Amino acid sequence: MKQFKNLIEAIDYHKTCPFCSGKMSTDMDLTYDENSLKAYLKFGNSKVIVDCVTNVIIQYSESSSTNATYSIGCGKPAVQQWGAAQGLSTNGIDYRRVSISCEDCYKYGYLVQVLISLSEAKIVGLFLNSETVSVEDMARLYEIKNIYATEKTEMATFHQHTSRQKGPLDKVEFPLVPLDLQNPMKTVERIKKLIVFL
Repeated sequence: MKQFKNLIEAIDYHKTCPFCSGKMSTDMDLTYDENSLKAYLKFGNSKVIVDCVTNVIIQYSESSSTNATYSIGCGKPAVQQWGAAQGLSTNGIDYRRVSISCEDCYKYGYLVQVLISLSEAKIVGLFLNSETVSVEDMARLYEIKNIYATEKTEMATFHQHTSRQKGPLDKVEFPLVPLDLQNPMKTVERIKKLIVFL
């Protein structure tokens, strides 16, 4: 599994989409300030400002918000409260993720594991968890996902025609198959050749 030395390297793994050269974006609150080399991350109710070169946490804050549910009509009114999405732990290592994908063609994306230690006040690990590629071939869409954490490749096939029934080989899993980002159809063909061994 590929390890990144710092947050800049993880964010810049693919600055643009390998297919359409479009902008890559993240699924969470991430602001990357190139002038000061800081990233503003939000994990649940925790907000972290990180130095992108050293991975040191510059600032950490946690907001607390609760929501209440009231139950009426079952005798005694019941009130249930719960907090916002779970924040970071003050001891140990938190495993979080940052998903980065193309916001133009949606054909490529990758997931970075972020290991955060508040007791050490830094990001202690950044790993390429997985890459996902979508390839169209006439009436089919293939979604290939390389999961480096488990060393597996998954390929799901989606059919354009609803009359086509979903078959047992529409989702297959193999040991890790290298992705060809220059010609992803070659990866599809390689996986199709392996299907006969299932």
